[in-house]
Formats: sequence, structure tokens, C-alpha cells
Amino acid sequence: MELKKLKELVEGYSLIVVDEAQYVTEIGLTAKMIVDYVPEVKLILTGSSSFELKGQLGEPLTGRKFTIELFPVSLLELRKKYNLFELSERLNEFLVYGMYPKVLEIPKEEKIYYLNEIIVSYLLKDILTFEKIKNSKT
Repeated sequence: MELKKLKELVEGYSLIVVDEAQYVTEIGLTAKMIVDYVPEVKLILTGSSSFELKGQLGEPLTGRKFTIELFPVSLLELRKKYNLFELSERLNEFLVYGMYPKVLEIPKEEKIYYLNEIIVSYLLKDILTFEKIKNSKT
């Protein structure tokens, strides 16, 4: 995208948030242009596929970005919501189903369905992407 058109597009905004940024064509280069030439605009780029997002943002934004990885809820955080007895009672459930925020809130019957969706939608895709990267180096 040419710089003049990009400046017109972001004019008047102080913050731009792009979810699933890995699906935006040339997001790394576009983000670099905004950071370099429209510094008053702050960018937040999120994505569910860390391999794709890191690949597209890595080089163009070197020295211009902060990466924050979000992890599942920790036991320390759960301690704020549950007492030690409740945590102890649910420990097996946490170990079996994990601690994604939504998984903590839904009934047991829905947990397996939800986790299967995560596996199919994200995990397998990331594994296949990683495998493609690994095989391209051999």
C-alpha cells in the first residue's frame, strides 16, 4: 500500500486494533509504515496463530514492537476466585481439561467439545505450519 493512501486511511485515529492480523496481506510491512511514518497512531495486532503472526511481523517490525504472549489462567489467579478447598476439589478437573478461561466456566459436558474445537482450529494448524517450516530447512 502506498504511504499517502495509508496515511489517509489511518488519519483521525489514535489507536488501531487488528484481530487475527496474520490474515491481513502484508500486515508486517503495513504496520512498519504506520509505526515509522504515522507515529501518533498506536497499533495493537493480535492473532491466534503465533507461527504465522511471528513470521509476518518479525523482520519488518524488529526494534519497533513489543510481544505479549497470553497464557492460560494460573493457579495464583484462580486463588483470587476460589479458596484452597475449592481449588483442591477442582485440581483434577484443571489437570484434565486445562485452564483456558472459558474452559473454567463451562460445564464438564461442554469442555470436551470446546477443547476439540481449539485443537482442530488452532493447534493442528500451528503444528502443520511448524512442520512445514521444519521440513523446508532440510
